[in-house]
Amino acid sequence: MWSVLQLHTRTGKPSMHFDRRSCILYCFCASLFFFTAVFANLWEVNYAFIMVGVARRKSQILTATALAFRERRGLATISLHKSKTPAHENCGGLREKYGDPERPLRLVLVGHNPSAAAWRDGHYYSNPSNRMWSLLRNVKIIPEGYTAKDDDRCPSTCGIGFTDLGYGNPGTDSAKFKAPVLHAWRRSLYQRLLSHARRAGAPPKIVAFTGKRQFRELFFDSKAYKSISISYGLQSARPDGFPFNANETKLFVLTSSSGAAAMSNAAREMPYQELAQLLKQIPWEVPPLKPPPES
Repeated sequence: MWSVLQLHTRTGKPSMHFDRRSCILYCFCASLFFFTAVFANLWEVNYAFIMVGVARRKSQILTATALAFRERRGLATISLHKSKTPAHENCGGLREKYGDPERPLRLVLVGHNPSAAAWRDGHYYSNPSNRMWSLLRNVKIIPEGYTAKDDDRCPSTCGIGFTDLGYGNPGTDSAKFKAPVLHAWRRSLYQRLLSHARRAGAPPKIVAFTGKRQFRELFFDSKAYKSISISYGLQSARPDGFPFNANETKLFVLTSSSGAAAMSNAAREMPYQELAQLLKQIPWEVPPLKPPPES
């Protein structure tokens, strides 16, 4: 470039004379302009990404705040979780199974939330990959041959009821329900268990959680929440506000029966064997069959 500029200055025609200093200054200004333009474009892109992140964070904070407010007021949380599936009041969905008529149960199993298959079929743990029914059969908690379609019979024949922490909120991927959502579900669970106990005349003898997560999140407002360690089996710790005391109801944590939970069959079945031993100490009388109506 320097040689070209010198050539033009020697043509004899009127032209601007460029010395070495002017050329260097020109190149510097051009480079500065170029990098300024590039930086401005990059800043616009980064700013856009930053604003999207801020908007998402604001949305998460507002959702968590709304859930916490509804938790304190004791309001239902189903409407806060949008789903393509209608609420269970408007379609089949998956209802709690406490028996009809209700009477004091030996055991209530509390799941995380209904899977898409359970919500569609109207039966607990009906996903073909879920091992719940085979686990219950193997340890003799339910009779041989019982499947998900028999969950309506379990309260009367076995004294076993079914519900979920996230009752009315279907979804196979439980990880999409973040901790604040589970925290807001707690009050509803307590109210539903208490309502069942009032209708039945007494609380269930055992409430067993079919996974650690739904039990651990009940301690979210406890000082020991971050350090608490949940083991499988009978529980000595009791979350604040649980509707039944230790003399009325034992708390138990089972391994997850989901096919996605990686563990050996022996490790998965061990807590169920322990639960079966506890249930043997609680007798259950099968109610007599009602006589057919007279024609």
